Amino acid sequence: MRATDGSFTTYDAPGAGPQAGEGTFGENINNAGTISGDYEDFRYEYHGFVRSADGTFTTFDAPGAVDTYVLFTGMTEEGAITGFLYDQYGTHGYLRSPQGAITRIDIYESIATLCEGITTNETIAGFDQDRDYVYHGFLRGRYGVVISLDDPLAGSGAYQGTVGYDVNPGETSTGIYTDPINVVHGFVRTRQGVFTTIDPSGSTGTFPQAINAAGAIPGFYYDANNSAHGFVWTP
Repeated sequence: MRATDGSFTTYDAPGAGPQAGEGTFGENINNAGTISGDYEDFRYEYHGFVRSADGTFTTFDAPGAVDTYVLFTGMTEEGAITGFLYDQYGTHGYLRSPQGAITRIDIYESIATLCEGITTNETIAGFDQDRDYVYHGFLRGRYGVVISLDDPLAGSGAYQGTVGYDVNPGETSTGIYTDPINVVHGFVRTRQGVFTTIDPSGSTGTFPQAINAAGAIPGFYYDANNSAHGFVWTP
């Protein structure tokens, strides 16, 4: 963690493994200085953690999880956390409340569910994979109501479809879709359900990563030489 004066604070979650590839991965920080992330232990298993501003750690595992992951768009200012887990049956999303209660999330008839981003009102952006291996984005509201996000330009073949990555307080969301010829494009979707494709000039594959309250979207894209470049899309 880097402070405004340029000083660094390093930390290791209790139980994090010391070997190559193991350790602690900080992902989010809020205005109170609370950090969330995950760590890999000596058994190569992942667990979530919350580190308060005073350095106190709380570690957590979603119920039944072998691995629990926290993503970099996965915490609200209030401390709600979302991510995904692996268990013996597959991949599932979860929501951890600021008080520590964990709810597993599975989209109906999916074979895998991944929660990616969360906003202040606990609306979650993510995606699931159906039995034909097609991806479908979703928004899940605080009380469990789910809205499907399927970009109209997305392909319907295996490993094509729509992937939701993040959502802002106005419920404008972003992510990617893979078209029928397997080219990846970015998208932004308004609360009213209008999709707009995001493709910087010269892109052969576009990957938005997050969205802020003003609707600005950072990400990266690949050019014809397979070189990566950053971008910011603004409404």
